[in-house]
Amino acid sequence: MGVKRDRFRGFSLPVVFSLSMGLAIVLITLLPVSAQAPPVKNLPVSQPFPLQDVSQNLSQPTIPQVELSPLPLLQRLPILQPSFLSQYPDTARLMAVRAFLRGAIHYAEGTYPNPLGASPYRVILGQETFDSFDDHPRKMVTLNWGTPYEVTSDAAGSCQFTSEIWDKLHQDYPHVWRSDLPAFHPQNQDIGCLILWTEMGGYKALMAGTSVNAEGKVAVDVEQFTTSVQTSCTIWASFPCANGVGAYDQAQVGYQKAKAIEEMWQNFQVALADQQQLVDFMSDAIARPQPTFQIGR
Repeated sequence: MGVKRDRFRGFSLPVVFSLSMGLAIVLITLLPVSAQAPPVKNLPVSQPFPLQDVSQNLSQPTIPQVELSPLPLLQRLPILQPSFLSQYPDTARLMAVRAFLRGAIHYAEGTYPNPLGASPYRVILGQETFDSFDDHPRKMVTLNWGTPYEVTSDAAGSCQFTSEIWDKLHQDYPHVWRSDLPAFHPQNQDIGCLILWTEMGGYKALMAGTSVNAEGKVAVDVEQFTTSVQTSCTIWASFPCANGVGAYDQAQVGYQKAKAIEEMWQNFQVALADQQQLVDFMSDAIARPQPTFQIGR
């Protein structure tokens, strides 16, 4: 502070103030319009802030040299990096498929969750369980004895295959199964479920509506989800058809009621969010710098 007092010794305060204001007016007048950087909020997100142009304009011969540090500005800008799922779209599609299996099919068919608290892959008609995955259990179960809602079936597993449908799948697709696993193993059940869903056009519809949004999250179009459900209503009694009623809501099959499409959509979104949370955790772990360890000191 002593140096500054000596520098202005002999100048009165009004004189110093007048000189300072005059210098400021001259600098503002000489400053070209192109040197004034546009506000960050008006820039497209995909374009970096033009720091180089600003520094070049500020260093023109007609303007005193100004020391410019870009660090404070850069710290305010978002770090733009491609999301994990935008780099791996197949993973995004797989997440949508897994969410549909768990959040739509298993949920609507009553295998997940189920009143038994059992694995969805071990449930028979929602009322009993089986132990061995060596083959379809082929056990008939009757529900609602003596009522208009009586139904008898051997539907088993997460997607509630009847033994007739299960055998037909093996006849039509003999080479798609995991032969190194038991025939009714959960992975083989998933394969059978995907075949049925694909045959009806449900898989194609869901994939047509699956994308990765600007936030790097999996997004599924509700109309394509609805189409995927409705085209599969003749396979799963719990799926509503286009008229909102299930294909098996008839007297001869026990008036099996379908779930509401809104309820299925909400449950699907919950299952998809679970998938997203897991992928976010994994991608963050991959991007996080690994600690280094030094042996000895």
